[in-house]
Amino acid sequence: MAYIDGMKKLNQRLYKLAEGKAVADAMGKCLALVEGESKENCPVQTGELRRSITSRMKQEPTLIQGEVFSDKEYAVYVHQGTGIYAENGEGRDTPWSYQDADGNWHTTLGQHPNPFMERALDENKEKCLQYIKDSIRREIQND
Repeated sequence: MAYIDGMKKLNQRLYKLAEGKAVADAMGKCLALVEGESKENCPVQTGELRRSITSRMKQEPTLIQGEVFSDKEYAVYVHQGTGIYAENGEGRDTPWSYQDADGNWHTTLGQHPNPFMERALDENKEKCLQYIKDSIRREIQND
């Protein structure tokens, strides 16, 4: 039987990392950062969409998952666009008309996308990865 010096300590460190505290702490920081910047990037008419942006984390034994989202039904239309402007060609190809609350008719081709959440994530990916690396490094060094 072979004996490897330090194997017990290495296993303890690996189990501690597997519990996810270091990564969960970093994920919490990332979620707060992306949520905050999503709110800053969000277009404002009434403020309702901005106030609806929130985040949550799901943690399982082998998974830590974070999500920044809005529960407003129209958020996806603001983010992805509508009509001929919709991202991925998923919008309507022709103009349409609608009547507003005052009874006036309007014709539109759609709304340009404003991917405020995607921008917040893209602009902070490297920072979030660094949060995770630093958190794991501190966890290992403090052991």
